[in-house]
Amino acid sequence: MSRALVEAKPVDREAVERYATQVKALIPRLADADVPARYAAQMELQDLASDSSKPGNEQARLALGTVLADFVADESVAQPARVWMVRQLEYMGEAEAVPALTGLLSNEDAELRECARRALEKNAGRPDARDAVNHSLVVALTKANDTRSQIGLINSVAERGAGSSASVIALVLDGPVIADAAARALGALESSVLLDRMNDSPEVALALIGSKSRQVYERSTYSPARAAALYAIANNWQIIAEALDGTDPYLRHAALNASEKLGDARMTLMAALLPYLSPVAGVEVIGRLDASVEKEIINAMADPDDEVRLMAIKRLGQVGTAASVDALIQAVADSERVGTAEAKAALVAMRGKDVVERLKGRASSWQVRPLGSVAALDVLVAREDPTALPVLRRCAKEPGRVGAAAVAGLGRLGGAGELVLLARVALDRQDDESFAALEQVAGRVEDGTASAKELIALADGNVRALRLMLGTLGTLGGAEALKVVGGFLKGDDAGAALEALAKWPDLGSADTLLQVASADQAPAAQRTQALNALLDLLRNRDQVAATERGDTVLAVWKVTRDNDEKKRVLSVMAGIPDGRLAETIKPLFENGDLKAEAVAAATGLAEALLGTDKDAAKELAKAVQATEPPDGVSRRLGRILRAP
Repeated sequence: MSRALVEAKPVDREAVERYATQVKALIPRLADADVPARYAAQMELQDLASDSSKPGNEQARLALGTVLADFVADESVAQPARVWMVRQLEYMGEAEAVPALTGLLSNEDAELRECARRALEKNAGRPDARDAVNHSLVVALTKANDTRSQIGLINSVAERGAGSSASVIALVLDGPVIADAAARALGALESSVLLDRMNDSPEVALALIGSKSRQVYERSTYSPARAAALYAIANNWQIIAEALDGTDPYLRHAALNASEKLGDARMTLMAALLPYLSPVAGVEVIGRLDASVEKEIINAMADPDDEVRLMAIKRLGQVGTAASVDALIQAVADSERVGTAEAKAALVAMRGKDVVERLKGRASSWQVRPLGSVAALDVLVAREDPTALPVLRRCAKEPGRVGAAAVAGLGRLGGAGELVLLARVALDRQDDESFAALEQVAGRVEDGTASAKELIALADGNVRALRLMLGTLGTLGGAEALKVVGGFLKGDDAGAALEALAKWPDLGSADTLLQVASADQAPAAQRTQALNALLDLLRNRDQVAATERGDTVLAVWKVTRDNDEKKRVLSVMAGIPDGRLAETIKPLFENGDLKAEAVAAATGLAEALLGTDKDAAKELAKAVQATEPPDGVSRRLGRILRAP
């Protein structure tokens, strides 16, 4: 490279000598073996470069640039110092630096080569300097033989937009690693050179997206590139329709995205195309349709392909209105085709008052379409819509599947207002499902005592009716219910009565159960069932005061007959925070047969007491700790004893 470029501007020699002295003094520190120690010198040189580059300081910039160029070209200068000086030239060097930087493009040191490339890429200079820089980079590209240098030089040539760069870059399109970088660079230059190489690699085709999109769409063999090109040129329906009707999934997806460019018209156009599309394409199109073409989505439910039908059902659940209810109800009731569960889910998901009203109308049409009525009832219940209760009450009186569906719905949604009606229906139908629904409602009634009285009055002394409602009376509770249920404890219905007593909402049935559990004349199976019922009540009635539960469990303890029963009662004591229970448990620490269960019960009791009586909890924990319990129990006790 000729030094004519350096001499193109007159240089202030005094400034050159002054800068040369300053830079030469910095070189040893810039190359210090201790990397952190270089920092101060680097900042000094950077400040020199910054000051010399201020507006109006062109002579100073030229002088320092000349000095730095001379030093970076000097092989005797240490590499770290040369690297830092090249970095300054990257920001402030112009024509005076080109020959030295060009020389470094072929240097053996990779870091110097890379720094020189970046400096040349950013070199602005005068027009003749720009031409020289472009020439240097192009020549270096033709000579480079390592991938990193080639890719970097390709990017630099493309960045500067050198006039002959496209043809030079095209020469390396066949490189195994750098072809993609070359293609991207040519794409940035919008070079027609790529057209003939379009199918060499996907990157070549993708690089042409923009100015050559139509050629890529028509001639490329790479689907992703064609899809990108399609999106770029798809501004009319014909192109989009062709892609939607094709077999290439990339093009279909691009066409669906491109259809958004057509605005509101795209819905009508795509819906009209549905009957002519393949099932795969139909599914994809339906997934993009909205409520403006609801009729066409409904029609797609009749498609012979199951996947198309299922997508139409799913889409109606997302965008459908009351107009879709009838078709979806039919799908719920149609066991001959797939989509029953999906149609029900769609109806449950749909929103809007009109949807609910249409469902109620279909539910009430049992005389004409009983299967549709059942489906509508199921959907209303699944939606948990309380406004459906009047319809459920009317339908519950109907025979067959309609009535059964309504009864089940009342079981899920009904409250005290539906209890008597449901009891009448259950007594009339006399099936397990009806009484199960009646118990469900009873479990949600707030004033169980009052409701139990209503049911007892409804039975009007009919023993059979009362027997059928034992479970419900047990769920409701109250003194009158207890009297009725207790009346069935003798005879064949004793088991059912005990089951009812186990369902009591409080401990109101405990005394009655205790009498059975302690009765010597009662069959062993009944005594066991009564004891189990008592223990279940004590476990599951946390809302009852601890002292009341404590009184009951102590009473149960007194009627236990063997160690097996005692162990079961001890396990319940562990969860009742009543300090009196400790006095029953602690003596059992000396009982070899019951010690393990007593230790476990006392530990649980101490944990339960921690929230209500901390002193009692710690005292009990100390007593248990003295028994030398297993490690796991000991750790639990330690946490109690450490509690603040």
